[in-house]
Amino acid sequence: EAVAQQLEFLVAQHLLMAQTALRRDLNDTQTLDDFAKTVGNPSNLRMLFLLTFADLRAVGPDVWTPWKAQLVETLYEKCRDWFEEGGQSAVMRPGALERRAAEVSAILGENFDAAGRRLLETLEPRHLLAYPPQELASHLLVLRACEEGGAPWALRILPHGSHLRLVVSAQDELGLFANIAGVLAACRINILGADIYTLRSGIALDIIDVDAGQGGCTGENDDRWQRFERHLGAVLEGRETAEHLVRRARVASGGNRLPSRNFPARVDISNRLSDCHTVIDVYARDRQGLLYDITSVLAELRLSVSTARISTKVDQAADTFYVRGEDRAKLVDAGLLETVRIRLLRAVDR
Repeated sequence: EAVAQQLEFLVAQHLLMAQTALRRDLNDTQTLDDFAKTVGNPSNLRMLFLLTFADLRAVGPDVWTPWKAQLVETLYEKCRDWFEEGGQSAVMRPGALERRAAEVSAILGENFDAAGRRLLETLEPRHLLAYPPQELASHLLVLRACEEGGAPWALRILPHGSHLRLVVSAQDELGLFANIAGVLAACRINILGADIYTLRSGIALDIIDVDAGQGGCTGENDDRWQRFERHLGAVLEGRETAEHLVRRARVASGGNRLPSRNFPARVDISNRLSDCHTVIDVYARDRQGLLYDITSVLAELRLSVSTARISTKVDQAADTFYVRGEDRAKLVDAGLLETVRIRLLRAVDR
């Protein structure tokens, strides 16, 4: 009977792990709680992980990418820990924040002075628990470079498995992520995902995972990244606009819209998927600068993006955004929600 129940579960939920891993914020406590409660037990989790792996690998070699493998493995590990901790996500475990802060301070060593302690204390709990201590230490160094370097922004490009991770620090303002997305689009660099954090001091830290491309993870030694850094500096310092860069890149590439099957754009908005954010799913034909168009609309509507998950299959984009309003809360006004939906549809379907 137990085997039959497990088989029934696997048939009914065979897409659950892939959809959650690739489309949701894995650091969101409600996402993890909902997923773990649906899975039910560690045995189901193990079998669902194996089934997800087999399903994605069977579709084709381009579907099971290292980036997707990393996301699925991360979800598996987080859910396994959830079961082992008796149904508690990391942020709820006693002393978790204090232990992580102590680990970061130990790594920084003599570089961890009063300024470092102040920066560490301003990190959001979700930020502190979302990354390993070594990586958090590098985030603090970027934040410090922005505060003390005399420039309005700072950047580090870090190899991260099969892809690259950009860590950008700048004065927080609506549209910062859209500007970065626009520069990346103009340089023909694909975004895989992003997490955006804002310190109490008003400094933003955008952590963006990007496709390394055919050149691999060569980072700062790659001409693309030198060009990206030049353009990013020009935009963040007000000497250029992301809109102009994207428009110029589109002209140079002839619009860069791939031939597509009939695929109507769709925007789904939910307040049930996260405790703290409104979740927006956008489905549209892919094109150069699509993410810039979407995030520009969100900025114009004065919505801040906390997490983005970007997925493209052939010529179809399926992008997810965790957003909040100016009051740092979910969007609850029905009129605003409909405005968001209509504006996004217009932006992606033109």
